[in-house]
Amino acid sequence: GLFAQEVKSLPTLPEFESSSSTSLCGVVPLVVILNKEYVALAEKLAWVRRHCVAAAFTVHHHAPLFSQTTGVPFHKISFGVDLVRFASERAPRYELDLGFTGVIREDQTSQWRLRIWRSVWPRLAARGLRLFSQSFGRGVRVRAGSQHKKLDAAEYVRTMQSSKLWLATTGPADLVGTRFFEVMATGTTLCVCNRLHGNASAAYESLGIFDGRTVVMF
Repeated sequence: GLFAQEVKSLPTLPEFESSSSTSLCGVVPLVVILNKEYVALAEKLAWVRRHCVAAAFTVHHHAPLFSQTTGVPFHKISFGVDLVRFASERAPRYELDLGFTGVIREDQTSQWRLRIWRSVWPRLAARGLRLFSQSFGRGVRVRAGSQHKKLDAAEYVRTMQSSKLWLATTGPADLVGTRFFEVMATGTTLCVCNRLHGNASAAYESLGIFDGRTVVMF
């Protein structure tokens, strides 16, 4: 999508200039993890190139493009999940039909979270579904359910385990966040997420996430 076009439009950065800051190149290997790739990406990639980085890691599926742009090898990694905390060994007791937690922001993929919250969520509630929501966002002034600071880890996991379905959507720049893996790790809850089209579908496929096998996509 738009993010991919922006990445491709980034100029290939020049070789870093010789200075005292590069005197340790090759002596002390510098390895970095790129974070929040959707914010100030050009500046971050320039920093990577300028500081003689030996290798870099990113959760984004555009790792090959980052390598091409900087000349630094980027390696694709994924978010992790604590299986001991999230895996359920008991038979599910479904107290909720559908759950959702997360920040609602207008720069999320296709604004799915905002669109679902404003349109779909009220209609589901009107039909009598047992819903759980803990969501808030900058700019849209949405607050419902339990605020994150009042929802401890144990309650968060229990709520997810006791839900039949859990809504998970990709973040800015089509990032597949840790919540996808948390839901699937429960073994009791079905992950429902938005479909990605075109080249963006690699965001799921590179992680082994497929519609009808590990998740249900809309």
